[in-house]
Amino acid sequence: MPKVYYVSEITKGIDQINFFKTEKEAQKHGKSDWVNTQSGLLMTWEEDRVYLQSSDDEEARKFIRSSKHDKQGSAIFFDSFKKGMHGSLGNDFAEGEGYTWKHHRKEYINESKTTMRHIPTFESFINR
Repeated sequence: MPKVYYVSEITKGIDQINFFKTEKEAQKHGKSDWVNTQSGLLMTWEEDRVYLQSSDDEEARKFIRSSKHDKQGSAIFFDSFKKGMHGSLGNDFAEGEGYTWKHHRKEYINESKTTMRHIPTFESFINR
């Protein structure tokens, strides 16, 4: 995930960041910026605003444990770019899509993923 473009939006004490693969796509949604990363992205909520930094999974967890986030605050970690990924952080709030895990109130929560599986039909049981 070398260069990722993003657009941030602040509403009612919650900061949201939407990520895009191209600058052109990001600019359709507002003033864009970019971050260069070779590993993943860590969004953290500190002192009433969101910070974005390049980090791998191990570094991100270490940063969270060594800071005040472990007791208060929130964070979201993205290990790779996924279409439609975004994150929203605030005091006692962490939500998003496409993340690997989020940290909220001393708890790490992995993103739930829906997987489609082959479910046999009634006819396939009869025709055996």
